Amino acid sequence: MLVCKDCYELTLSQLKPGTLTSPSESELASSAGLSKNTDGDVLEPGLVQDEALLMQYSAHIEDYNFATYLTRGSLLESTNNHYLSEVKELDSLGPTKEQEFSLVIDSTYYDILGRAPRWATHSGTDYHGTWLPQTVRRALLRFTRPHERILSNFLGRGTDAIESLLLRRRCVGIDINPLAVERSKRNCLFRVPHDSGITAEHRPIILLGDARNLVGPGFEDESFDHVLSHPPYKNCVLYSRHIEGDLSRFPGSDQFIQEMDRVVQQTRRLLKMERRVTLGIGDNRKDCYYIPVGFHLFRQYLERGFVMEELILKRQRYCQAFGLGTELCTRFDFLMFTHEFIVTFRKVPMSDSRTFRLGDIDFLNTYVQDQQLQLSAPFHLTRSTRTIPLSPIVRTSRPMGTVWTFKPTTLFTLGMLSLSRIVERFGTDGTNWEEVNIGLDGETQIEEENVSHVSPGPYGTYSKPQSPVCPANNPTVDKLQENKPEAEPNLDSKCTTSSTQSTCTVPSESLPLAPPGLAATSASATRNDGPEEATDLDVSCYEQERLRKIQQNKKALMSMGLVSDLNDDVADDIPHYELMTSMPCLDSQAPLWLVAIPHIPNTQLKPAYIAPYRRIIMQLALDTLGRLGESGVFAVGAQDYRCCTSGEFWPMGLLVFEDVMQAMKTQSSGWTLRLKELMVAVPDGYYKDRKNVMPSHSYSEPCVADLPSVPHLPIVHAYYLIFRKVKQASFL
Repeated sequence: MLVCKDCYELTLSQLKPGTLTSPSESELASSAGLSKNTDGDVLEPGLVQDEALLMQYSAHIEDYNFATYLTRGSLLESTNNHYLSEVKELDSLGPTKEQEFSLVIDSTYYDILGRAPRWATHSGTDYHGTWLPQTVRRALLRFTRPHERILSNFLGRGTDAIESLLLRRRCVGIDINPLAVERSKRNCLFRVPHDSGITAEHRPIILLGDARNLVGPGFEDESFDHVLSHPPYKNCVLYSRHIEGDLSRFPGSDQFIQEMDRVVQQTRRLLKMERRVTLGIGDNRKDCYYIPVGFHLFRQYLERGFVMEELILKRQRYCQAFGLGTELCTRFDFLMFTHEFIVTFRKVPMSDSRTFRLGDIDFLNTYVQDQQLQLSAPFHLTRSTRTIPLSPIVRTSRPMGTVWTFKPTTLFTLGMLSLSRIVERFGTDGTNWEEVNIGLDGETQIEEENVSHVSPGPYGTYSKPQSPVCPANNPTVDKLQENKPEAEPNLDSKCTTSSTQSTCTVPSESLPLAPPGLAATSASATRNDGPEEATDLDVSCYEQERLRKIQQNKKALMSMGLVSDLNDDVADDIPHYELMTSMPCLDSQAPLWLVAIPHIPNTQLKPAYIAPYRRIIMQLALDTLGRLGESGVFAVGAQDYRCCTSGEFWPMGLLVFEDVMQAMKTQSSGWTLRLKELMVAVPDGYYKDRKNVMPSHSYSEPCVADLPSVPHLPIVHAYYLIFRKVKQASFL
């Protein structure tokens, strides 16, 4: 605080009595409340003779009002006092009615348009890398009962602890970062209504600890009913620079997986038999190449006595680094991360665990020697070589994410449209590309190979899905209320005109297919509930003609190479696919740049087909390696599979990736295939929209422990692994 000289000396005189020299000894002495005796000596300050003289300053008192300086200490003190001064009572113990739309997970693809809603003390802005409370709430309601013990071994800001408290579960939260521990305690500092049923025993226990070594009271063997685990995505976010044991400080994939293996071992020790782990994990990059952290971590759980029950792909939106990623992905040629995995594992005896590794790979050595594909029944191959269409833009100039949404129809499947966008994004002008289709002979019967079914656990068998898991095989009319397709109907559609309204009847084969969850909504949308309820199918002939002309112009421009529809959002990929498949093959001297294998829909697979199918993929990877030019692209699709009778789940994305890597180890050509991208293809319509309000009972999540059979989600997404041919030295 700045003061003038006179006031400074005045204040000093009150604290340190003595003879004053300047400016006026008598005036300052009198104003300071100092008295003199008869001998003229200055007395010690004592009782103020005149209180009015005490505050006689040289300036107005308002100029000396105390104001706190903006320092780090004052800011932290005010912040702490704000949190500790008042404990607020929550308005509600869960999501509001307007937020309930985000709770239902009815397929293996989970996407919320806009920012995901949050409640209680949840937040997505005060801590980087939090997962949604919707996924935590679903896991607790689906796999646990009230009052059971929950372990959160990577607590972060306390999302797991908050939801456990609100749902009356007893949570023990662990984090190695002291700042995260303090933030979690602060976020759990709230009051609840007295009639909520929440008692003191439900208060979460938040501890500073290492998830790799959990010992002491409360961490006995098989003492937890469920584990919530949301570890760092390797070094995607650096949470600290000095904390020993922080897993985000391990930049190498091998080091990270080695340390995470210790976490998995602790998880198995602490978890009760036949209980579950909910894992949230994402992927990373190194040198602009893809590092499948999720696949590596899945393998650790499978090797340690867990079976994978469920794999949900969550669409990631509005990441804090989205702006930076948009600029970098176009400069350095990679896709932005727009997905992460929510996986459920169940602890089983080691004798019942399944690793899904191929036992016999001698056929690879035979292929390397003979250079001939060995096909097993019921599979056959179909190859087609064509020219890559010229692109009117630089293919890497469009920022794209790892999740691509399509509008499949009965004529254009999800695999076809995926190939179209892959060729458009990863192709090169003036080169050839080859499509390799792996077909199935429907009447061929083979015995199941190396398949030992895992027991479904104490909660009964899996329930068989009532609808096909692949929407591309479900010819249902799409819901056209909010997502009207850009593609025009068939030109042979029949138009009928009445005295009141002209309508156009659209053939079903030209309409997009609806997700299974929207079939009922689509059916209700076509009902005529009144004169004011006009359906979307009742479109005037003028509008149909206008859409037809727009589509014709678009096709003409694309055929001339003047426009591009390259995008990861919903787009009309049919014109590019038709153009791509109509291109002739260049001469034999033209290089082969891209080889693509579309995925086989899981509705066509059987447990006995999986091992022969994987062997064909491994041989095709070796065959492609020898035929591609330098930096060529090998794209292979896969879709997860679940047996309808036993409920056993095959993570085909993980298995195909490992098979290709295993095939590369058997050859010594000096070249290899390195994973460049992992793209996820999903049909349009599986997102959560705030406009779709359903009855409240539709959002309930029953506990599987109380059900005679365990229902499972329809598998709707497919993986496409994009490999690039590089020298083996550069890969190492």
